[in-house]
Amino acid sequence: MILKDVHKDMERYLEYDCYCPGEIYDVSGFFFQVFKADEECREISRGADYRNPDDTVITVVCRNQLINFWVRGDQITGAERYDATENNIRIMPLAIAGKLSPEDRLNEFKPGEIAKSLNEILSMADAVLMS
Repeated sequence: MILKDVHKDMERYLEYDCYCPGEIYDVSGFFFQVFKADEECREISRGADYRNPDDTVITVVCRNQLINFWVRGDQITGAERYDATENNIRIMPLAIAGKLSPEDRLNEFKPGEIAKSLNEILSMADAVLMS
């Protein structure tokens, strides 16, 4: 399967709704990777977001990343990515459905890598402004 086959709005979303075409940010909001509509992927789950049942969340693995796409009506309205570890692939559908156990935690390929990278960025400046 390729990304554009996951949802009919994928090409438009990647081209026009991402901050820059194809950019999908990780959960920290600082780090992105660029994805193209013709990239290979594998769908993991598709279902209602327990926090907002009007939204459908489609979860795919593309390259080594797990990507959640939020869909409302006929449009993709958002996306975020995580490392596609075996653990994250297993628990993401549970997280979307609101069925995580207290022991379940998302993880990274290199534990602490996001925090380390954020600390590096923050050490270079007195402040970080986000809009």
